Amino acid sequence: MSEAEEAAVEAWLDSHPDFFEDYFHRRGSRGLVDGWLRRRLAATSSAALGTVQLAPRSLSCSVGSGRLLGQRSHRIRKASSELHADEGSIGRTSPAMPRRHALPALTEEAATAREMMLSSLLMELDSGRLRRRIVRACRLLLAADRCALFLAEPGGWLRLTADTVAAEAAPTEPEVRVPPGVGIVGNAAATGQTLRLEEAAKDPRFNAAVDELPSCATVRALAAPLKNPDGGSIGLLLATSGGRSAAFTDAHEKSLQTFLALCSASLRNSELFQQSQLETKRNEVLLDLVRITFEHMENLELLVNNILQYMRLITRCTWCQILLIDDPSSAEGSFDRVFELLADEADGTDKSAGGGRLLISSEIAQSVLSSGEPLIVPRAESDSRLTPAERSRIRSLLCLPVRNALSEPSGLCLLMNPADGRAFSESDANLAEAFALFCGLGIHSVRQRELAETAQKRQRVALEVLGYHAAAGQEEAQRLARSLVPSARYFGIDQLAFDEFSVPEGDTLLCSIKLFQEAGLLAALQLDYRALCLWLLSVHKNYRPLLHHNWRHAFGVAHCACRLAKQSPELSSHLSPLEQLAVLVAALCHDLDHQDPDGFGQRAGLDPLAELYSSSVTERRHFSRCIMLLSLEGCDILARLPQAQYSACISLVERCILATDLRRHFESRPGLQRQAQTGRVDWSSKPQRDLLLGLVMTCSDLGTFAKPWPQHRRVAQLVTDQYRQLSGRAKVESSENAKDQSHDLSLLAEQHVAFIKSVCLPAFEMLTSLCDNLEELRSGCQANLAEWAALAAGNEQPQADSK
Repeated sequence: MSEAEEAAVEAWLDSHPDFFEDYFHRRGSRGLVDGWLRRRLAATSSAALGTVQLAPRSLSCSVGSGRLLGQRSHRIRKASSELHADEGSIGRTSPAMPRRHALPALTEEAATAREMMLSSLLMELDSGRLRRRIVRACRLLLAADRCALFLAEPGGWLRLTADTVAAEAAPTEPEVRVPPGVGIVGNAAATGQTLRLEEAAKDPRFNAAVDELPSCATVRALAAPLKNPDGGSIGLLLATSGGRSAAFTDAHEKSLQTFLALCSASLRNSELFQQSQLETKRNEVLLDLVRITFEHMENLELLVNNILQYMRLITRCTWCQILLIDDPSSAEGSFDRVFELLADEADGTDKSAGGGRLLISSEIAQSVLSSGEPLIVPRAESDSRLTPAERSRIRSLLCLPVRNALSEPSGLCLLMNPADGRAFSESDANLAEAFALFCGLGIHSVRQRELAETAQKRQRVALEVLGYHAAAGQEEAQRLARSLVPSARYFGIDQLAFDEFSVPEGDTLLCSIKLFQEAGLLAALQLDYRALCLWLLSVHKNYRPLLHHNWRHAFGVAHCACRLAKQSPELSSHLSPLEQLAVLVAALCHDLDHQDPDGFGQRAGLDPLAELYSSSVTERRHFSRCIMLLSLEGCDILARLPQAQYSACISLVERCILATDLRRHFESRPGLQRQAQTGRVDWSSKPQRDLLLGLVMTCSDLGTFAKPWPQHRRVAQLVTDQYRQLSGRAKVESSENAKDQSHDLSLLAEQHVAFIKSVCLPAFEMLTSLCDNLEELRSGCQANLAEWAALAAGNEQPQADSK
């Protein structure tokens, strides 16, 4: 049964008390009577509020005295029905309320009805039901024909929120809004004073459109404002009656004022409860928004459309847009991307809005983008900041900025045309601002993801182009694979004192293949021979034509590492084929694409690697180029290895290449010295194996210091010339000029003496202490040290053939 039907039934029962009394006698159960008595006793046993007096005329009637008891019982039951019949009230038992004014004429039943009425107002938290109960209780309190409740709105307007006559007779009446100062209602609200009129229609303040309904003639009127604890007006209650009703008295006015104080508190409680419920729902919606923001990070359109649906749902608008700009500094033109959702859209896809979209240059867009604050346009049809096309489609507008993670404006969020025809409020703006915040963060994250994906695609294309130019040709690889590889003795690579300059450039590739064969790696690890040939050619191609750090130097380091592993019984018996392969690959690639003499350019921030790594920048560049060559099609000599061995080999290659950084050697030297003092290596300890592999790489890179003096002297001169050649460019780029390298031979000799004593000789001594049959390293280094010492003392002139 609807509320209007319930009101009609109650009105009919009011006019037929005999029928109601007879029906109660015939159908009323004992349980119903006992329940009513228990509630009455519980209510009357506590102290009563007593601040509201029921008018004596509220219990009077025009019927005979025989019907007085039935009429009075009916009034009590009607009050209980009106104030407790609605679902959703928190409690049914009234709290303890002190009684301040007792009426001698107030019967026990009437007091019970009054207390039930007051307790129901205090316990009701639903605003709609509370307003209806207020007007019904007021009508009972004053025995009025009509009671209406008006609540204040921004701007001084009053809105009719509950009306007893409208609820019972005309539930579909249009909304009534009263301008400030219009009618009895507007004047009473404006002055804050209670108005009591005996002939309301003759009063100049009377306005029939506001103060009277067609179905209820207004003769007498009583209007009293509702005030908050600060004394401000929050609404007004209007009671009217016809000509046959008794006049409103001072007692009625006083009772109404006291009753409205209770109503104000109840309305405030209801408002706070509604706000708490609204905040709870908003928090739930915001949590859902966070969830969908992180669920749809891969698709900007899907993310924004979901945000629009949530935003339209929570703000109850019929049209919303999100307009994005790629360049926040742009002041002209249109937005780069527009996402839109209309109330009649079922699928949530974008739909053109014609001329209803803002331009970046529009006054509203520029105002919001520059200030960063939300903007509410309550009556867009009369706002001059909008174009005629925009005013024709927009009634009310809420415009908010969308910011990225850097708090830069990245677009606008437009909410338009609330479904109920009202204007947007500050509460809507606060909620939408939270939505816009999450929207901006989500959009920024998705855009950054899109930029990263685009950069990755460009990187893949660049790597493909670079790989095409970096890789050697297949025809060259086929010719190398068909070439006959001579024996190690033929080239002389079976000796540690092998001179890499004694072999032509082309034969160094055959010698490199022989190194793999001598170590037994092709058979042990099932390496692809053709892939090995293509990889060696590609490595050779990617070395720059420098004086020293070139392919021939890499080949010399690889030869030295292989001879150390083969000549030392400890290394040959304990190093696994995978470790030997990693050492050989690292030796051949340890100076790939070498540029600077000392890595100055990378450390100075001129290379992207410097932003990724704080140490061994040059060596990491070499390792990166090594990995690039291994990833090229046809060059991956590790492709046949199982996944675990593949990963282990790559990790070993990285550690071996980084071991050529002397800074790392100095860091690991204390641990190596402790091992050298014991004279043995715990091969079951991975840290000790890694330290020894690093020492082997360092000694191999410094192997020319142990070669015969003519070879070593030639290499030393090449290193010096290369450094002088490249350091000229480094000085231009550096903020701190490096020390000039003197051309004086004695100074060069002094530098070599210091370097051999501090770096080379200690490294060779530690390795010979840990591995047998490597005494040649230490003796060769000591012989070269003596030669440099003699040059430093000026006892020998530079040889003509030193270069």
